[in-house]
Amino acid sequence: FFFGFFVAAPGVPMADGEAEVRRILAAKDYFQILGLELPDVTVDDVKKAHRKLVLKVHPDKCQAEGAAEAFDELTKAMTLLSDEDVLDSFKEMWNNKERRQQFEQDPSAMQAKQADNKRRRDAGETVLSDERMPKMPKVSPSDDLEQRVDAARKEQQAKEQKRQEEKAKKEKAQREESMLKQTRGSWMDFQRCGKMKRGKMPGVKKET
Repeated sequence: FFFGFFVAAPGVPMADGEAEVRRILAAKDYFQILGLELPDVTVDDVKKAHRKLVLKVHPDKCQAEGAAEAFDELTKAMTLLSDEDVLDSFKEMWNNKERRQQFEQDPSAMQAKQADNKRRRDAGETVLSDERMPKMPKVSPSDDLEQRVDAARKEQQAKEQKRQEEKAKKEKAQREESMLKQTRGSWMDFQRCGKMKRGKMPGVKKET
């Protein structure tokens, strides 16, 4: 007998995907999400870890509960830590015992601060020092970072919609051009046919 069972996406064992989803959702900070440890982390390490993990937890390939949420957290981690300046700030923090302990106790606060500074740099604004940093929420990740991730998705959707509209417009123009050619061809055929009818007819003898 054949017993039905759920087949995971090719190359992604179901158990492996579930394990990664649970690990990511249980992680305390973005480095843990990517499976990396300070201070020896490079931007290349961040990108490689992201590419490896995204294949396991992408909602289109992993059916485990929480896969979409894990994918979002993975995207946030990569978006922030792939910034060289942000990564350097975390490394500097790691060399300060007091700040490192603060990060270990509440990583979301510093992650939110770094996300705010990244936004400021991207916008050409002044980056605040730690002393001038505004107070950030203690528990949740940066709302600003979430908004940028959402904005990036919307931008991608807008680009895809524009591409589809341009494709449809091009196809319509091609159809109209084809119809025009057919119409011209039919008219020319009609004219040729008319000329033939108006031409000299075969001679007929008159009866005398």
